[in-house]
Amino acid sequence: MILVDTSIYISAISDYEVEHILREARKKAFIISSEVIEKEIDAAATFLRRKGRKDDAQRLKELYNDVISGTIRLTDRVIELSDKYATEVRNKVSKDRAYEMKDDFRIVSSAAIGSIEAIATFNRRTMANPEIIAIYKEINDRNRVKTPMFIKTKEELSKFLSLV
Repeated sequence: MILVDTSIYISAISDYEVEHILREARKKAFIISSEVIEKEIDAAATFLRRKGRKDDAQRLKELYNDVISGTIRLTDRVIELSDKYATEVRNKVSKDRAYEMKDDFRIVSSAAIGSIEAIATFNRRTMANPEIIAIYKEINDRNRVKTPMFIKTKEELSKFLSLV
């Protein structure tokens, strides 16, 4: 199982290769979403419509709905784990980074609680930053949950899915 972040879906709108990888992936793997990603996709589609890109908004929603196999909801356990990430990032990195990453923390905690093998994201500055990944691992180890592998490029995504 793999959780695909919003950044991948948005990239797929302008990069046919990413779109193709996602469409092929649904044949090989369970592609999971989270309640947070679902809301981000809705917000991105609304933004695209307002910018006069109605076709892109429709493609984004269709792609998302076509490839996902299920959605992880925001449970108390998911929120509690994400709050632990936020506290640690606030203490070790910065308050601003912890604040701006609230949704990222919820996506990662959803994947960890859901025992998802990997998270695909093009968000390397925040969600998949090595310093932040180390914090996820530290918190997850303490809470006896597995830290998902982070897939950060379309080449890594394609390779991962060929192994599934």
